[in-house]
Amino acid sequence: MVHIGVIDDDRDFLALMEDVLIDRGWDVTCCHDTLSALALFTEQTLHTVVLDIRLETAQSGWDILTFLEGYPRLGSLPVVVCSGDVLELRERAAWLQERGIRVLHKPFDLAELYDAVEAALEQTDAADGVPQQLISTA
Repeated sequence: MVHIGVIDDDRDFLALMEDVLIDRGWDVTCCHDTLSALALFTEQTLHTVVLDIRLETAQSGWDILTFLEGYPRLGSLPVVVCSGDVLELRERAAWLQERGIRVLHKPFDLAELYDAVEAALEQTDAADGVPQQLISTA
């Protein structure tokens, strides 16, 4: 089964995301802070992540992206960044694009969310050539 991590400090948003992604047939794990997100990355196998770039601090989401990039097993994990901070997303658009990170501007509609997650999942399959559920997390 496809496993998606959602990281956002807004617990209401997390509950909504969990509902709409589960309704789509995906397994979802939600994290509301950086520490639980880091634990998620090291303890579970994910197919993609939906990440708010503003968590405990304005830099927290960017720190998570840097962590993913530097961790060999996670460096190719597709990420969908979501944020209401349009200015910051514009400032870092080239950096995000170079890394193949999709962007959703809050607020977004469900069709945009589903399209972004499905594109990220296709990226997972193309990058590995092997279904993620068959890859060891060790």
